Amino acid sequence: MKEIDLKTIILDFIHTETGWGSPLQPYSEFEDLFLDEIERLPDDRIGVTFRYRFDEDGFSQYDKSHTLEGKIVISSTGMILESKLEETYTGPATTNEPYGGHS
Repeated sequence: MKEIDLKTIILDFIHTETGWGSPLQPYSEFEDLFLDEIERLPDDRIGVTFRYRFDEDGFSQYDKSHTLEGKIVISSTGMILESKLEETYTGPATTNEPYGGHS
């Protein structure tokens, strides 16, 4: 599986879970995805540890960013088998509720 495929799968997962950034609002919202560790697992599965940063308004003088960290296990067909996602930082000026999803 190519890295671009991993990024697409992970971004789709995050957008579905949080409701943020799909689509990004032009000229205000920004997102970054960092793949911290990619691990080959038995049965052609892939484990990915990642960080995601979403900024509600990248031009605001006030911090409106959210940082999430997670891990997913993906099958050889691209299906997410396991997932964990948690918000580790919430900017003091955010208007979106912090992500309070499930593991």
